Amino acid sequence: MERKFPTVSNILKEIRRVLKFSDLETVVPLHKEYSLVGMAIDYRIRFYLKRPEKRQLLPFLIPLDEIGEFKEIDYGEGKAPKNARFINFIYGGRKMKGRVIDNNQEETLEKRGPLVFAVELESSDNILKSSAYLKKSSYVSKNALLLFEEELVYFLYSVVESFLYWLDKNNINTTKWLSYELEIPVLYGSLFLSLLEQKFRSGKTNPVLFSLKKDWGNNEHISDFLEFSFVLKDKFNEEVIKDLYQLSLLFRESVLDDWKKAKITYLNPIFSGSWLVGGADADLILDHTLIDIKTFKEPSKGLHKKHIYQLLGYVLLDFRDDYRLEDAGFYFSRQGYFWQKNLKHFLIEAGARESLEELRRAFLQGLVKINS
Repeated sequence: MERKFPTVSNILKEIRRVLKFSDLETVVPLHKEYSLVGMAIDYRIRFYLKRPEKRQLLPFLIPLDEIGEFKEIDYGEGKAPKNARFINFIYGGRKMKGRVIDNNQEETLEKRGPLVFAVELESSDNILKSSAYLKKSSYVSKNALLLFEEELVYFLYSVVESFLYWLDKNNINTTKWLSYELEIPVLYGSLFLSLLEQKFRSGKTNPVLFSLKKDWGNNEHISDFLEFSFVLKDKFNEEVIKDLYQLSLLFRESVLDDWKKAKITYLNPIFSGSWLVGGADADLILDHTLIDIKTFKEPSKGLHKKHIYQLLGYVLLDFRDDYRLEDAGFYFSRQGYFWQKNLKHFLIEAGARESLEELRRAFLQGLVKINS
């Protein structure tokens, strides 16, 4: 990426300059849950733009009826667990191949690629949990895995179901401005979804998840989301929900009206080349504008070249030009500031010497070589 875009620093300086010499710069939250709140406002923004489908809220939970045929693979002695198999399955609308472990015993797994656990549940809500974000060798304990699956998975799924049911039952239109009394439960729903995403993206389980299940007892079904939101409230510093509420207000006061003018909204868009990089998905696309949401305390310090490269990476992964991207930019949620640039100018300022089509072709060839 650095070779193809040698002057990305020019774009970085431009954004930093705009933020630094304005009143949009430093907003310091009075809590330590920076990452969690950043994810939560992403979810709230999606609800502002349109009602996400369940799959877009829980991309890591995949119905078993979408799984393809199991294909036995003979790795040879010492190369992989004897009970390891490859499986073709659908993930976020993409066809992928992953490894399935039956977990009859503890194994050390070192092979690169998505690690997929297939857990067959008794209810009609059978799911496949895909930990596609494990990038290093992982020690898998049957007991530890089943502890999470059996004791938490129904509970977690039930919370999301109750949240969506509460929205539908009360005809709550999250794309409109809500009263404080309705906005707060929606924010708690967003916060809970962030706890799940944090678990599946980082592999770390926030203690709040286990604490919630413990407080709720053996009742796996959550019938009253409002009641549950009061329990969730007690798990966090009150500054967390205050901060999230301010971010929500800032979003709807700054860019919501303009963003809702878009004729087409893609939430968590997947690209034709995403499968080559472990399933990358962007935050959103409005019409033909790619947007990455960033929640920085000090964006002039928090924004780095890697974030510009990430945005350009999404553009290049659209190998078939499915989204016909024309612009790309960042929304800084703590500042209520949306920076965007025409894609042609973006590439020129980043130092690209080839056309977008040529850049995508070279990117594809490089990724295929890496994955071969």
